[in-house]
Amino acid sequence: MDGRGVIYISRAYVIYRSEDRGISWRLDCFIPAVAWKGAIARFRYSARLLRFYVAAVRVLSDGTRVVIARDGIYRASPGDVRLERVFAIVRGSRPLNLGVDNQDRVLFGEYGGNPRRHEVFIYGSEDRGRSFHVVYEFKPSEIRHVHNIIYDPFLDKYWVLVGDFDHETGIGLLDKDLSSLEWVARGNQKVRAVSAIVEEDCLLYGTDSELQPNHIVRLDKRTRELVELCSVEGTSLYATRFGLVRVISTCVEPSRVNRSRYSTLYASEDGLHWCALKSYRKDCLPFVLFQLGTLVLPYSDCDGSIGVYSGQAVTGLDNHVCVVSFGSSAEAVSATPSHAPDGPA
Repeated sequence: MDGRGVIYISRAYVIYRSEDRGISWRLDCFIPAVAWKGAIARFRYSARLLRFYVAAVRVLSDGTRVVIARDGIYRASPGDVRLERVFAIVRGSRPLNLGVDNQDRVLFGEYGGNPRRHEVFIYGSEDRGRSFHVVYEFKPSEIRHVHNIIYDPFLDKYWVLVGDFDHETGIGLLDKDLSSLEWVARGNQKVRAVSAIVEEDCLLYGTDSELQPNHIVRLDKRTRELVELCSVEGTSLYATRFGLVRVISTCVEPSRVNRSRYSTLYASEDGLHWCALKSYRKDCLPFVLFQLGTLVLPYSDCDGSIGVYSGQAVTGLDNHVCVVSFGSSAEAVSATPSHAPDGPA
């Protein structure tokens, strides 16, 4: 969701936008796919199985769209509807997230199983996603992979979230010139995070651990103190802010400590007190093949009280989007499921 409240969603390899809070949708852009891949992507279960879909979208200040798909990073210039691949994924799997700063620099970190713990790269683009090159390198065995890179406008630096086990987990601050990374917190599951909300004085995030009970955590920027604000039933992949309301969702990722079958949406107006708004049950398909049950939250630059979330592998909401009105309270939420039209083959 951009600063004007325009909502972007995807179905298979097609991206739509709505300028009227989800009432109507228009084609924005699409990834051209060979016939067999496009056909597979149209069927939800096969798309989930093979990961044939758009995983993330960032809209730059000039209207450029930069997109993550399974095989690479795609880009469309302002006004273009055809996305072109600008970076092919040849190491690991696709990145989880794209980071964008106040000058439209685009960053992403390598993600994947990395069983040999080889070096891990952060890639950057200085030309609004036209080309990418290595801008920072983690040494072999330093980390497993990168979860996210998030620009902090208050510090003019980047938060780097990495995983997964023992010393590999951590939250670091990367300088704006990309020359130096400082570890702010490291070495335990309390700092294993995939997404975070940047506040003036802190970071807010849900932990992403299958080893220990999960929480919503506050990391104080000045003191580096970690405070567990709220216990939650599962791991977390998404966190965002819609105006004054902070929102974090949890996943159904079964483990010894994560036994819930529900993905839940949590919200807070002050960043300290959190309440559960909506819960959706995981569908019956195995999560290893057909993905975790989760509520997907978008990147959002909107200052209004409108939000949006979608469902993945949850009953009654898979591949559907809900437009949310928070009103004057985070507890007064109404969700309206919407369906995007079919796109080009």
